[in-house]
Amino acid sequence: MRYVFPMPEAYMASIIHMLVSGNIFLKIIEVSIIIPILEEILFRGVILGSFLRNYSTKKSIIVSSFIFALLHLNPWGFVSYFCVGIILSWIFLKTNNLIYCIILHGLVNLWIIIASQCNIIIPGYNDIQNLNQFQPWWFDILGIVLTIISFYAFHRIVQYENSRN
Repeated sequence: MRYVFPMPEAYMASIIHMLVSGNIFLKIIEVSIIIPILEEILFRGVILGSFLRNYSTKKSIIVSSFIFALLHLNPWGFVSYFCVGIILSWIFLKTNNLIYCIILHGLVNLWIIIASQCNIIIPGYNDIQNLNQFQPWWFDILGIVLTIISFYAFHRIVQYENSRN
């Protein structure tokens, strides 16, 4: 999205300023605990739950994830938010438990805080000077590997939960 529709530097600078300003411990509590709890109760608990009572599972996941992405008010992050919404919805459907969604959502948000605090510049990801380029291939591979590991860990958790019941 940023390659086709460039993100204004002022917009990215304001996001980074928001992430790095203020007390880091309060920022972590806000972004990785409070916000995930509230958003998961709203989007997976209320919105997805309501759609599931009236529509198919597929339609419910897609529409609730679309709303999740839309309400983040960031057109450059829409696809990422939409994908995270689908994954969190799937986790909720598999476990019928919001706690796993809250934990994953909190970890995703925590990564954003950590990445913004470490002064590690990744072109195409958090480099204000090179916003409108593709991120490096190793960064994409890292994301794929972490996603595979996460799905494997989630699969193991679901198996464990099912064996306890």
